[in-house]
Amino acid sequence: DKANAFKVAQFAVERGNESPRVIARLASLMLEHDQFDEAEPFLRRAIEEGKVPSAYGDLANVLWDRDAGAAAGEDREEALALLRLAVELPSIAKSSLDILLDLHEEEKNEEATVLLLRAAEKHPGDATVLRYVATMYLEGDDPTKAREYLEKLLALPRRTLDDDAFARRGRLTLDIEEFEERYDAAIEQVRSGDAKQATQAARFLREIIARDERFWQPHLMLALAVREAEGDDAALAHLSNAVRLRPNDAEIRNLLVAILRKQGRPRDAVEHLRAIVALNPREVEPVVLLAATLRDANMFAETRQVCKAALQMLPNHPEFKRILDGLPAPEPGEEEEEEEEEDGDDGGGDDEDEDDDENRDGKA
Repeated sequence: DKANAFKVAQFAVERGNESPRVIARLASLMLEHDQFDEAEPFLRRAIEEGKVPSAYGDLANVLWDRDAGAAAGEDREEALALLRLAVELPSIAKSSLDILLDLHEEEKNEEATVLLLRAAEKHPGDATVLRYVATMYLEGDDPTKAREYLEKLLALPRRTLDDDAFARRGRLTLDIEEFEERYDAAIEQVRSGDAKQATQAARFLREIIARDERFWQPHLMLALAVREAEGDDAALAHLSNAVRLRPNDAEIRNLLVAILRKQGRPRDAVEHLRAIVALNPREVEPVVLLAATLRDANMFAETRQVCKAALQMLPNHPEFKRILDGLPAPEPGEEEEEEEEEDGDDGGGDDEDEDDDENRDGKA
């Protein structure tokens, strides 16, 4: 929530927090509100006092885009000087990579190209840097040069799911002729709802999976493509592959839930619903569906816990009240156990406070 982040950063600085990182964050948020002139002094402070990586790219962006008439050349030279320094820092921020890639693509700035390559040399284990350099080549005149960086990205022991998907898709772009056009067309065919088009798309999706079975999206698309023609079990097999490769994707989880509930397997759907709720903690509908599915799975104690917790946040919510009121009476001892757990939590907190008091007394 960037609006709230902006308010918090403003409040912190107004109350005397002079941390260079807080100042840099405030300045970055000011840029998103088009407050370029106001952000500049904060960015300069963040660089001078803390060498905050993000401030270099943000200030370079302000200077490069500023319409300063005769001083424009000096501003742009200072921007490039900042980017030279940014590349040599122990870590490089996305703000610096963004402007370097923009200068390479839009301005055809040769120094920006050199600095991107230097960033890859300086930060060989940084997945974001490798991704930007690969993008530079994939969108350029000689995309084959991207392969080196895609392979390095896939070889990293720690990379995000998005980085992994980017690298695999980029490699397929190099290996399959007109991959991007054909893949985008296949996705449109699957989403069209037309059975013939879905069957046609499924053939190409299987070809992609044969090339790289660890690229998650084709598994999802293939599940959608075959569900009508081959049935839910066929779709489930492909969705199981997709969720294993992309466990944080709500669309995959929602499809699994829909099929499992349709097949009368609510217990199997519960784990996916718990993941969906964790991915979207502010959305109410997944919590309602979780409560209903727990009820359908005869997991009444868990249903009661979910509904009661939800009603504490949303008093008188009709769906949670309806589910809760429709549950059978608690088993003997069930309510007592819940009360004991609550009492135990309260008591544990008191014990901790007492222990802390004793520790403080002992130290004194």
